[in-house]
Amino acid sequence: MGFIEQLDKNLERFEWDKHKQYIHRNLYRELIQIISDMETSEASGVLIFGKQEVSVRKVKEVYSMLESQHLESVCEKYNKIGYPIRNKQTYLRAMLFNEFFEFEATITNDVNVNEGLADV
Repeated sequence: MGFIEQLDKNLERFEWDKHKQYIHRNLYRELIQIISDMETSEASGVLIFGKQEVSVRKVKEVYSMLESQHLESVCEKYNKIGYPIRNKQTYLRAMLFNEFFEFEATITNDVNVNEGLADV
């Protein structure tokens, strides 16, 4: 599948029609484009996110599990950053990758707190 076809598929997957009026819509669409680019990339090897090396295969796997709430969270966090970003694309790729794990950890923590299983 080519980039345009993947982009169209991801616009539907991440409910672009519902997010057109979203305050961070330009960034939201940019995230969809980054995901589509990664999913159609023939590249192999590793990407470096900070000090962490991650295989392209693993990044694709994680990106395939992202949902619209992950993208919304990345938008919110990105717009709260109080320092200049030198390489926006690389930074957003890393945020998308990390968001899957951070989002899942937040849900687990919230459940533990609600069930009285964690110290508050």
